[in-house]
Amino acid sequence: MKPTFYDFCIGAGSVIFLLIGIICFPISLHISFLAFLAFSILIWGSFIEPRIITINRVRIPLKHATHSFTIAVLTDLHAGPYKKTKFFERVVARTIALNPDLVVIVGDHVYNCITDLDEVTYLSPLKKLALHFPVYAVHGNHEYGMGEQAQKYTDVSEHVKKIMQSYGIIYLQNEIVNITVNEHKITLFGGDEVWAHKLDYTSLTTPTISSPTIALIHNPAYLYHPHPKGVDLTISGHTHGGQLRLPFIGPIARVDRLIPRHMYYGLHTPERPDEFVFISRGLGESEPRARLYCPPEIALLEITHDNT
Repeated sequence: MKPTFYDFCIGAGSVIFLLIGIICFPISLHISFLAFLAFSILIWGSFIEPRIITINRVRIPLKHATHSFTIAVLTDLHAGPYKKTKFFERVVARTIALNPDLVVIVGDHVYNCITDLDEVTYLSPLKKLALHFPVYAVHGNHEYGMGEQAQKYTDVSEHVKKIMQSYGIIYLQNEIVNITVNEHKITLFGGDEVWAHKLDYTSLTTPTISSPTIALIHNPAYLYHPHPKGVDLTISGHTHGGQLRLPFIGPIARVDRLIPRHMYYGLHTPERPDEFVFISRGLGESEPRARLYCPPEIALLEITHDNT
């Protein structure tokens, strides 16, 4: 559905709850309180929480790491009707302040639910980020116009890749690069999108045991398809942490039924104790502009040596 439809629903709901609260105030304090509460939640979740940028620091001990280093994770930027240049200027400033050794952008750079090829230009502040740090990126399902595992929108993957590369970002599509980060050699694999059936591990047939292997794969549903062993850390996004969450319940809506609720964000070892998967809440929104109990995040992964 188009953003205008969701915005209409949010606006109409806000007006209705506010009117109920006002009308019922002299009649029933309970109904009035509930109406004002609903109004407040709608305003908070739609216009305030999505603009908050949190920093999520996560320490990850990797078996093959010999030196410590940091990775800033940006994912699900969804540049478009809700998140534009000024928001990404804030993201870039916060990321530079963290002074990471490496920055990765793990897919869904654009919203891509409307006919607007200029969405990716809202990400122009990333140029400044690429001047300070090595920045690597991979595709997500929105670049391919994929929604709920089916083609719904325009495939803008090549256009987005071209513009992102012009910003100084190194784009990976089922490729590996051997890089040195803080005097430490690592193998970085950038995987393509699962829903688009583009993910191919051919270049990652023999993960090295002398240095960490880190994979960038937008969709953590890769876990439920054939994939190689020996990747020390996979960094994903896609889930938005659920985007709308309730205490004790978790995500209200689920982007992919393959992914269990408890894995919608955070650090996990779903298969083997020394092979980590980190799933970020991301920075943007798709479909409605709302977030609830799930603010946007820049994740700073602090990679250390596993002494066990």
